[in-house]
Amino acid sequence: MADAIKGPSVDRPRDAVDSEPSLVTPATRAAPRPAVGRFRRFGAALVSGTRPRPLELVVAATLLGLLALATYGDHVRQAGFVTDDWWLRAAWLLHTHGGDVSEVSNFLDLFSARPALGVYLALVQATLGFHQGMHLALAVATAILLSLSFYLLLRTLRMPPLHAGVIAALTLIFPISDSLRLWAVMGDGSWALALLILGAVLTLR
Repeated sequence: MADAIKGPSVDRPRDAVDSEPSLVTPATRAAPRPAVGRFRRFGAALVSGTRPRPLELVVAATLLGLLALATYGDHVRQAGFVTDDWWLRAAWLLHTHGGDVSEVSNFLDLFSARPALGVYLALVQATLGFHQGMHLALAVATAILLSLSFYLLLRTLRMPPLHAGVIAALTLIFPISDSLRLWAVMGDGSWALALLILGAVLTLR
């Protein structure tokens, strides 16, 4: 009697459930996440050989500055003059009669064979005075400029940003000589190399 009330049973195939429509379409399942897409585009940009852009150089300069702060920050705060730094400061005070800028020609006479270097050192002495930390910070700043110039040269030659950035970072923390970073008066060497590299960049463009 109970079976009569239930009515006849209908056998359904086992895969009938799988054939029912799903709320998740194949297009929805295959759609990539926005964060994953951005990450992939960023990774592709790091290894691409496109021309450098101004924003890219700003980012590179910021990262190199942070690296220089972590590497040379303690030296700038705690170190001071060595050897020629003291001689240069004494020569400036002696030949300018205590720092009188009107007497700067007497100081420039010491660098008659290298007048551009004399002008640069005179500007540094007149501007920074006896603040040893500022002199060391200037040497580190010129090192950042040199590394950034090298990065720009490599990018102009279409080297990918990731590779060029690693080389620029190694140039900053492993110079050809420690004196270029730890010796205040040797910062002019970084200036000269940076100007040379920037000249090469202008030639390639």
